[in-house]
Amino acid sequence: MTINSLMSDLLEVMNENEIENFLMNALNKRDMKQGKNYSIGRIDYWGYMEKIYSRTKKGECNLTQAGRAYLCLGFLWARYQENGRDSSFAIHAVLEDIAPEIESDLLMAKLYTEWGIWAGSEKKDSLAEEKFLAVIKHNPKQLPARTEIGRLLSKQKGREEEAEK
Repeated sequence: MTINSLMSDLLEVMNENEIENFLMNALNKRDMKQGKNYSIGRIDYWGYMEKIYSRTKKGECNLTQAGRAYLCLGFLWARYQENGRDSSFAIHAVLEDIAPEIESDLLMAKLYTEWGIWAGSEKKDSLAEEKFLAVIKHNPKQLPARTEIGRLLSKQKGREEEAEK
């Protein structure tokens, strides 16, 4: 038995509170981006996110707004581990399906900023700009979103001055 098969079995029987605790405590962008290997083996975060999402789609797991935000972040960060899977389509589908509306809340600012970063990496500049502007509208002092929109605009011809602002 591997850690991934064990976690898959656990995720199948966990209740909503346990799943939300898992999402809040187990997801770490830095570890996922670095592709960290643990002594127990490579952790299949993408598989975990798919299992949880599948349960939500079947109506077996009703996540709170924060839980849905963490699940979306999980998909966005798990993409760093994906080699060969068509994660772009899946991420877009999940975000459009379950992402909560933006609010003046740091978790939502993080989600929408990460969504914008992903959209920019997919060359979907207008979507990226939309997500960064949504964060800035609700959280005017949010530096990560301001920095990212500046980077995005600086790459677009004729928008350099706007990027500096």
